[in-house]
Amino acid sequence: MRSERIQIAKDIAALLTSSQFIYFVSYKGLKVADFNVFRSKLAECGAECHVFKNRVVTKVAELNGMTALAEYKLSGDTAVVVGTDAGAAAKVIDTFSKDTKGVLSAKCGYIEGVMLSDKDVAA
Repeated sequence: MRSERIQIAKDIAALLTSSQFIYFVSYKGLKVADFNVFRSKLAECGAECHVFKNRVVTKVAELNGMTALAEYKLSGDTAVVVGTDAGAAAKVIDTFSKDTKGVLSAKCGYIEGVMLSDKDVAA
């Protein structure tokens, strides 16, 4: 692996492993302005949203012992939401999903070594 890719993988690993939760959301068809509003709402509750390639997330999970996440098959447009308050971030995702009529929606989540379904994230 080239040194740039190694550094990117380390940065993503630091972000994922330091977070209390990881939520994955689908954003296909969401306008850039709306995505920026979504990020702002997440920032208000101490969360961040990033877009990474699915295979990079899977590889980072594999290298960092996040077995359930490494085995999960991510597909399509995926944004990663991380932070410290899982409930507040899930509420922002759920509210924004309703506001955008499902254009932005929860795909799954990862908390304490366990994969969550989209319904678990919404709950």
